[in-house]
This record gives sequence, structure tokens and C-alpha cells, in this order.
Amino acid sequence: MCFFLTTMEATSSQPNSTFRQFFLRALLLYGGWYILRAFILTPYTHLDAWFIENIVNSNAWLLTNINHYTVYLVSTEAHGYLDAIFAQDAGGIKVGLECDGIGVISTFILFILAFPGKNKLWYAVAGGLSVHLLNLLRVWVLTLLQVNYPSALDFNHKYTFNIIIYSFIFALWYVYAKYFKK
Repeated sequence: MCFFLTTMEATSSQPNSTFRQFFLRALLLYGGWYILRAFILTPYTHLDAWFIENIVNSNAWLLTNINHYTVYLVSTEAHGYLDAIFAQDAGGIKVGLECDGIGVISTFILFILAFPGKNKLWYAVAGGLSVHLLNLLRVWVLTLLQVNYPSALDFNHKYTFNIIIYSFIFALWYVYAKYFKK
């Protein structure tokens, strides 16, 4: 009986140790990222502006070339970068800081880097790019909703697309944890 308990204790402490390592790594990575973004990247670089303008310009291309809409882009604030899309003189949307995707992309990447496994770098980059592409599609569909069905915009912006994007990220995490763990 003592041998059985000793074996159980030895095997049950391994998952706890792995979880502690993951949790500490994730905490350190996220804390470092938070400090880097809050105190260096946001005030001294144009990272958010680049992401927002990329989303706005990509969606202008989609709306012009796929939907054949007349599109114009606007800077809605004093910052000077393009952050809003108007289409068909029927309305438009503004892409704010919380909608640029940096938060969810960085959370995805930090989880992958903290999780024990192999092929982290390529999976983090490929997953981050796929989340960014999904965010581009989200903004495109939201603009189409604003032009064609404005009453549906608010619900889909708050609920539908959050469920889709977070489910996609969770599925990417699951695939990594299932197939790339050590």
C-alpha cells in the first residue's frame, strides 16, 4: 500500500510541476508584454496605427474589388492615421484600438510560447497571421452589415464575431496542446 501511494504521489506531482512552469512562464511573458506595449510600443511607436491602417486599407481593397463599392477612408481623430471606412455613402465603421487585433494575437502567441511543446515559433507566427486575417474578414463583414443591414451591426459586433474569433483561437490552442506537446 505504501508503494502504491508513493507511486501515485510521484506521478501526480509531475502535472502540477508542468502546470506551475506553464503558469509562471505565461505570467512572466504576459507581464513583460504588457510593460513593453504600455510603456514603449504604444507611446513611442506606430504599432497600433500600422495594424489599424492595414485593416482599413485591406478592407478598402476588398470592398472595392470584390463588392464594387465606392469607398473612402478617413482619419477620425487628430492622430492622423486612417481608421474609418465609409462605403456606398451608406455609412461606415471605425476601427478602434481595441479592434485592431493586437490583444488577441499577442494573447494567442504568449500562450503558445508559454506552453511546453515543439515548433512554437512557426505555429505562433502562422496562428497570429491567421487570427489577423480572420480579424480582417470580421471588419469586412461588419462594413457590409453597416451598409446593407445597419440594425444587425451592433449584435454581430458584440457577440457573433467575438464568439467566432475566440472559438478559433481556442481551437488553435487545442490543436497545439494536442499535437505539438512534448
